[in-house]
Amino acid sequence: AVLYRRAGPLAPDRELAHAALEGGSPATAAQILLHEAAVAWRAGPNPAAVRLAPAAAASWRAGRPPGASPSAGAVLADALAVAAGGEVDPAALATLVAATRACALVSVRAQAAALLAKARPALTADLRELALAAVGHYGSREKQCRREVLSPAEVTATFHAPLAGASSS
Repeated sequence: AVLYRRAGPLAPDRELAHAALEGGSPATAAQILLHEAAVAWRAGPNPAAVRLAPAAAASWRAGRPPGASPSAGAVLADALAVAAGGEVDPAALATLVAATRACALVSVRAQAAALLAKARPALTADLRELALAAVGHYGSREKQCRREVLSPAEVTATFHAPLAGASSS
């Protein structure tokens, strides 16, 4: 996770992802699966990301009451699944956009919005203000560091907006 956040080159750890799927705490499994899905997604077109991101979302949903709002982790994992090329019908996409807008964690809200805009450019104008407002909560040093999936600088770049306080190098 530290290497990922420092933007180091990585490959998904398939054994770790498999172990997370096999048992243990759903919350721990969800975090591991999201991380491995993000690593796989960054490696380029990768069926592992398409498999792991929905598995992370399902782990975050485990134990939640039916009909409950999705957790921030589930929203981010679902958005990553779409960005990775996972299939999503229009109704499910609309529900995910609404969940992104309602997400209480600003970092996750920004990342999910950017992932959705990357996957579905038609959503860019609709999600731009939401994402950039969320990124505005970070100090200049924090903008280059990757969060769970994307850095604030990457979120901003998705929406082609200049990033105040970040270096251009």
